[in-house]
Amino acid sequence: MAPNTTQSARLLLPLAALLLATGLAGCGQQQESLRLPLVERPALDREQQPTRERLAALHDRAERIGQDAAKSRTEKAAAYGELGQHYASLRQFEAAAASFDNAAQAAPAESRWLYYQAVSLQELARPAEAAEIYEKALALAPNDPPTVLHLAEVRFEQRQLDLAQPLFEKAANLAPGCAAALWGLGKIASEKGEWGRAVELLEKAAAADPRADAIRYSLGQAWRGLGDFTKAQQWLEGSGQKRPRCADPLAEEIGVLIHTTTLEVLRVRVGQPDFDPRSDIGYALEQLGEVVGGAEQMAALAAGDAGLRSNPGTEARWRLVTGALFAGRGLDDRAEPELRRAAELDPQLGETHLRLGNLLARRGDFAAALAAYDQAGRLLPGDLELALRRGKVLVNLGRFSPAAEEFETAFAAGDGIVEAGLELAAILGHLERLEAAAGIYAVVIDKDPQDRRAREGEATVLILLGRLDAAKKSLERSVADLPRETTLKHALARLLVAGPPNVREPGRGLELAREVFAAEPTVDRALTLAMGAAATGDFAEAIRLETDVIDDLRGSGRAKIADRLQARLDLYRAGKAFSARGPGDLIVSPPLLSRTGAEAQR
Repeated sequence: MAPNTTQSARLLLPLAALLLATGLAGCGQQQESLRLPLVERPALDREQQPTRERLAALHDRAERIGQDAAKSRTEKAAAYGELGQHYASLRQFEAAAASFDNAAQAAPAESRWLYYQAVSLQELARPAEAAEIYEKALALAPNDPPTVLHLAEVRFEQRQLDLAQPLFEKAANLAPGCAAALWGLGKIASEKGEWGRAVELLEKAAAADPRADAIRYSLGQAWRGLGDFTKAQQWLEGSGQKRPRCADPLAEEIGVLIHTTTLEVLRVRVGQPDFDPRSDIGYALEQLGEVVGGAEQMAALAAGDAGLRSNPGTEARWRLVTGALFAGRGLDDRAEPELRRAAELDPQLGETHLRLGNLLARRGDFAAALAAYDQAGRLLPGDLELALRRGKVLVNLGRFSPAAEEFETAFAAGDGIVEAGLELAAILGHLERLEAAAGIYAVVIDKDPQDRRAREGEATVLILLGRLDAAKKSLERSVADLPRETTLKHALARLLVAGPPNVREPGRGLELAREVFAAEPTVDRALTLAMGAAATGDFAEAIRLETDVIDDLRGSGRAKIADRLQARLDLYRAGKAFSARGPGDLIVSPPLLSRTGAEAQR
């Protein structure tokens, strides 16, 4: 017997509720009626033609699917989601946010499009809107580390620390070792004046992502809050804008598209008459330097792209950029064949010989590097970078006079006056042209008063010239101008405690020696402190310090150095202060000639 109408309705109601809750009720009807709003096309005038054509095709496709009532929600979400990703890769975040919003409307149960939309809004400096969308994404994926982390960052930007802290803590628990989460917690601790906790968290963040130099600034501020200005300065030096990153699979998808755009740009650039090796290689390194597989794909394209191979000059440029990318990642064994092939295809491309010379110099093959630089010099007359590179190789070959000529050329050009001046002054000092070296250091200091190396170099040369009163005045100016540079304070302290009577000030020297030893207790600073103690009559302290140094040196296998210090210890035991017997006893940090080994720039 068939059930009556009332019984049928009771059976159907729970099913209808279930279908509505899961979004399945009337699904086909909703798909047919959903028409998504159009996305305004951004101006792409600055992009290369292949990129503009790619985005135009993707935009047209998304709009057709978005307006087609016959297309499913899944198809609409995929089309607009892909369009948003491509716009985001070009930093066109307005268009990206609108595209992701359409994708999220089409697929409201997918957190990824909400996440992308929120990231775009965050990039547009619209934190309130971004936070609202992140909250929606978290409702769908409550334990997604990147979403939790980004919402925490937005709450921090909004100064809602009580909301940000538990989110950063959750992100740190979900992704142990995430530098960005630790950085956020450290900054919140600093905001609350919890300086010790801030230092602990920020040092963990810096260890987790050493290249994120933005952490250094936060750490410097935290140490300053603790009152340790020396450590604060050490961390503040080298601070920058590079923020820490944590694993984010969705962001990696955008990275692949950035990669695609970069290859499109380079493919056009290598065929254009205004190709500029320095700027175009710089662009490639900026965009692809950290992308695994970027150089590999470029190498593969050279083999499979008939258009590249049809023009030797174009292929040579492509291989030059490829070789520079491999070298930038430290893969010199992969870089060398690309650079050599580029040189074969176009021997007149001077940048190739320069890059090949850099590679050979890093390997320590200085004679071959010099030959490559000579070839580059014939093609790149007056090139500043080449002069600096060639000069460093000549130093490694012991050819100091020709090296000085290279650095003089670079120094006279003016653009690299500081780097070239430091190299030139060091060589002049090595050649015992001390007055000339002092003059160069003075020019460099005038050009860059903050350069510690030039300050040290000037004082060293003046000491070698026996102009100790001038050296003292130079160091006093340097300490006044750069009060946080403990190496300069150490140099002044040594002069004050061990110099001749006309420059000696034992009390002030001892005070400086204590300060720099507390900042960094090195062997050399311990010896200066011992000299200062003896110079002020505290021979017991001088004996203790000198004995500790000698014992440490013997214990570490450096007995010869320890033996040389024994005479000074005997002097202290006899109740006599130490006086320098020559410049070597007063110079604590002599400038060194540069070496072009593995540390050379790629």
